[in-house]
Amino acid sequence: RGSAIKGPGRIDLFFSSHRKALEWGRKRLMVTIEKKR
Repeated sequence: RGSAIKGPGRIDLFFSSHRKALEWGRKRLMVTIEKKR
């Protein structure tokens, strides 16, 4: 759950099903956050 995400460098992703979330699993990715224009 989102409230369980603690610490820097972590994000919470939404999946439409529990199965899809399990298929994705845990990953280390480079993320870029862009400002809205």
